[in-house]
Amino acid sequence: MKRIPFLTAEEIALKQAQEAASDKPQKKTVEQIEAIYSSGQNILVSASAGSGKTFVMVQRIIDQILRGVAVSQLFISTFTVKAAGELKERLEKELGQALKEADSPELKQHIAQQLADLPNADIGTMDAFNQKVLSRYGYLFGLAPNFRILQSASEQLILQNEVFSQVFDRYYDSERQALFSRLVKNFTGKRKDLSGFREQVYRIYNFLQSTSSPQRWLEETFLYGYEHSDFAAERERIFGQIKSSLWELETFFSAHLEHEGREFAGAKYQENVQDALTVLSGLNERSSIEETAQILKQIVALSQLSNGQAFTARVGKNADELKKEMAKDYNETRKPMIERLRSFDQQLYQLDFIEQHQDECLPLVELLRDFVADFAQAYLERKKAEMPLNLVTSAILLLRF
Repeated sequence: MKRIPFLTAEEIALKQAQEAASDKPQKKTVEQIEAIYSSGQNILVSASAGSGKTFVMVQRIIDQILRGVAVSQLFISTFTVKAAGELKERLEKELGQALKEADSPELKQHIAQQLADLPNADIGTMDAFNQKVLSRYGYLFGLAPNFRILQSASEQLILQNEVFSQVFDRYYDSERQALFSRLVKNFTGKRKDLSGFREQVYRIYNFLQSTSSPQRWLEETFLYGYEHSDFAAERERIFGQIKSSLWELETFFSAHLEHEGREFAGAKYQENVQDALTVLSGLNERSSIEETAQILKQIVALSQLSNGQAFTARVGKNADELKKEMAKDYNETRKPMIERLRSFDQQLYQLDFIEQHQDECLPLVELLRDFVADFAQAYLERKKAEMPLNLVTSAILLLRF
């Protein structure tokens, strides 16, 4: 069948206007029409469940088939086998309807052929597609045709642990043994074993599998934070947020004491609130980072009095319901404000610590990067040698690492 050109932007816009002006009970949205008929570019459809993503996908496939594209030329991936089956059923129904409505022998023949090819079309999960590719072209990677799928999580973990131990021993016996021991100790904690370091390596390795090129990501991105750190800019950004949060707390405390707080006059927490307002009164637009930091520390210290309940309004069991509700509203509003300020205090501590030890830690992070790269390569080689392959990652790994 001769190919029919895809719609131009102007033709799509006309189609959108016609749809909007129609009297259909259920109309396609402007975005749906654009997603169905656009061509020559990558398209991302992001929408909530039940909003019609599968409908759009089916209509887009049907439109391409009706323009002369064969279903054998399409790769359609789904997350589950069930979803793939449902998609095939919808396509079969739509193609059957299109066959009835076709007005030319050539188009009828084309649609009939697609219906016949549909059961064998590449519509399924990535796992199924990877298995098909490896079965057909695995010899190009040195893969035996009798490979099997590594399905057991415990079997994978045993293999990973064996490879990890081999790479670990190699590093421990190398000329970088002293530096490597320091690196491992960073992750031992109270357990005094290798599990913390091993878990960190596995987490990084698992993350790598979500990147387009694990090896390139390790080489170019893993140390990005060290190579492009701007502590002054980051500190300036955090202090801008701290000032806003402190002013927000000051406004809230002042309004509380002036209005509903009068119902709790004489309560212990109000003394702490008043002390906080005294501290906050020293904050202004011209306050330096050092002055702002000091005010933050004072507020955080105040909040930690009375086992962290210094600003908490309490009412007795016999208090009326209105007073209980007022105390509850105050506490629920105040709590996240204080937690946010405590979080800022922790962020500043971590930023100062990182800046102080940045140069000292760089060789350790570089060594961690090298270890993960060597582990990933060794694990891949071991899987290829053993011949059980996890098809969730194997096809991608073989092409990337």
